[in-house]
Amino acid sequence: MNEGRFIKNENQEPILTFEEFSRPWRYGIPTHNNFFRIFSGQWDTPAGSEDVSQELLEMKLRDPRYISYQRFRAENSQLDAELRQLVSDLDPAGNIKVFEQSLLSEKLYEAYKIMRGYGVSGRDLFM
Repeated sequence: MNEGRFIKNENQEPILTFEEFSRPWRYGIPTHNNFFRIFSGQWDTPAGSEDVSQELLEMKLRDPRYISYQRFRAENSQLDAELRQLVSDLDPAGNIKVFEQSLLSEKLYEAYKIMRGYGVSGRDLFM
């Protein structure tokens, strides 16, 4: 899966290869860090929902993760559903050490490449 190394995303850093994406970097945590949390349901509150403050809604609408996830979800509903199921199967602490060489890592990498294609940086996705 080395195809990502030479793909550029308009004046941004290169898209990581799968090996770079999944490589442990600190405390055994993969480079993709919190990317999996995008698929945990945190971005599900629809715009204009009564249980969301206007300030929070405005923050979400400016957040590159929210913007790219909403587009990803609309254009890739099957992959989104698969990822949401895989993430929901993690232990309650979100034990990310299970990512190593797993189906979840492979699916996350697919989503990462798609979202990077939308112009969002890896740094924003991994926050």
